[in-house]
Amino acid sequence: EDPANPGTFIYNDRDHAGDGLTPETWYHLAVSFGDGHMKFYIDGVLVKDWDDVPDADIVDISAEPHNLVFGQAKPTSEYVDETDPDFFKGKMDEIRIYNRVLSDAEVMALYDMPVSTGKPITSRAFELSQNYPNPFTSTTTIKFSQQEKGYTTLKLYNTVGQEVATLISEELMPGNYEYIWDASDMPTGIYLYRLSVNGNEETKKLFKMR
Repeated sequence: EDPANPGTFIYNDRDHAGDGLTPETWYHLAVSFGDGHMKFYIDGVLVKDWDDVPDADIVDISAEPHNLVFGQAKPTSEYVDETDPDFFKGKMDEIRIYNRVLSDAEVMALYDMPVSTGKPITSRAFELSQNYPNPFTSTTTIKFSQQEKGYTTLKLYNTVGQEVATLISEELMPGNYEYIWDASDMPTGIYLYRLSVNGNEETKKLFKMR
């Protein structure tokens, strides 16, 4: 918490135990606040837990308009050099905001999820896309395409390898397909979905939240 700017949270890498963060390296960062605790995670690992944080120190952004800023100093902050326009020397990608506190396991699950490189697969007879939304609470869409006729299965497994659902099991013609999975009755957690076309397989992760 920045005392000069209530509602502003600043994390300095010098506060992190060990050798700190490595330059030119991507990291997954997460911050949560609830029940008097503010937690900071790096790559799914809890590295700092501030307890006894008064609710009064956290601004209710729904009460009045506030600017939401990432990687930019406020002029009155005592923790950064406001004369250095490049004090944040890095890049950000895929910022998410949740309306509840994620558990340690949920933060780790988000870190473990694969990240698409955006490079198309051209040498495969089929392609399986990452489900969306992901994470999700009730339903999610799984898209795939295949370039040849073949027997196709799309199955769901839990993290110990047990099959929990068969979504598709039939012969399909070449084309683009999508399946909306209703997981309303399924437990919260990580699942694997596996596409098989004529014996060739590809597997991805999905994450159902509460």
